[in-house]
Amino acid sequence: HSNEAYAPLHHMDQKNFLRLHIDSEGSLTIFPIGIDRVGRRWRFRPDGAAHEPWLSPPDGEDLAHHLIEPPVRLERNQEG
Repeated sequence: HSNEAYAPLHHMDQKNFLRLHIDSEGSLTIFPIGIDRVGRRWRFRPDGAAHEPWLSPPDGEDLAHHLIEPPVRLERNQEG
């Protein structure tokens, strides 16, 4: 199993993740997002504003992303 479990760590590109959004009514929308090519050169910026990330791609380098499939919406159960 270790071969299958660690295969995504070996390949630098083609990373996928889920973005979860809970709206004000308590419903959940899941966005399956893919990145075909990750950033290669990152800037370390620990002195930025508190709301800014410490790591960012160089200016002009776009980390293109796309939806792997349509978003999935789960409505809040109003009974509980």
